[in-house]
Amino acid sequence: MNANYKRSLAIGLASFSFTASAGAAKSLKVSGIANPSSVGIATDVTVMALKANLSADTSYLGTIQFTSVPAGTTLPANYTFTAADAGVHTFTGGVIFSSASASASVTVTDGTLTASQSGIVVNKSTPVFSNLSAPTITYGVTSTVLGGTISQGSQFPSGNVTITVNSVAHPVAISPADGSFSFSLSTAGLAFGTYPITYAYAGDVNFNAITNNTKSLIFNKAPLTVTADNKTKVYDGLVYSGGYSATISGFVNGETSTVLGGTLSFSGTSHAAINFGTYVITPSGLTSSNYAITFSSGSLSITKAPLTITAATDTKAYDGNTSSTATPTVSGLKGTDTVTGLAEVFDTKN
Repeated sequence: MNANYKRSLAIGLASFSFTASAGAAKSLKVSGIANPSSVGIATDVTVMALKANLSADTSYLGTIQFTSVPAGTTLPANYTFTAADAGVHTFTGGVIFSSASASASVTVTDGTLTASQSGIVVNKSTPVFSNLSAPTITYGVTSTVLGGTISQGSQFPSGNVTITVNSVAHPVAISPADGSFSFSLSTAGLAFGTYPITYAYAGDVNFNAITNNTKSLIFNKAPLTVTADNKTKVYDGLVYSGGYSATISGFVNGETSTVLGGTLSFSGTSHAAINFGTYVITPSGLTSSNYAITFSSGSLSITKAPLTITAATDTKAYDGNTSSTATPTVSGLKGTDTVTGLAEVFDTKN
């Protein structure tokens, strides 16, 4: 070959071109890029150095660089061939198109020689959602973050993802830097239950529409404890009638017992308690749509009443023993209680 030639090679829908240099008797060839390709999906690319007879130039040690149409395509970094390449190097996953095209091309040059694979159809891709939020929260939490990431490989769609919760749609912008999207959802108006979350992307010039309906927001009741207050009384021979009360803990957002339904009532062994001992007070009856109520028992403690037995004053003639005919007096008995079998003795027979 005594002159420079512009050669082209057509394969399927793609075409390949290279420039041959008569002095160096070499050319380059670009091939292997998937046709059609898809936005964001990596494809291999192979660069071959050719002799004038189009066989591989195994001695080629040039440095090549890539460009593309459309611009913005992810391409291999500049590369210097080594002897081990033997004139052929494949860049695995080296090309990732960032936009759809009816006729894309990738060009390589070493400063003297230039070659392209052109006529590549780049189709729209279907993006993938990842890291989608599906929070479980408790009543009293005023907001929660919903979001995730949408991408296809290293490429990110543009526009918004619409997040729908409780029939309300929230358009959320997609970050061009990493495909993330998020917003803070107010829980006002939500009650105990499970709320399906829909993440939807409408598509753009480079990406197809996609919808995910697999996530849910779980709204749990807040824990609330109703504890019967402990009561005490001194034994008086009567059934306890001092009344019952309870302490309620766990309210959120400044709420009080006015948000509860039902009627607070009490049961347990304390209701018939008369005698000394400890008895159970059990609360119940309150209800709520937003609180999970736990009822905790208290106790009624009946303590012993004081009882005083006083020996009667007695005199007798010496009889050699300590016996007495007097009867002690009793004070402090309750109700109809009585004491029997009382007696007293002198502390000495003298």
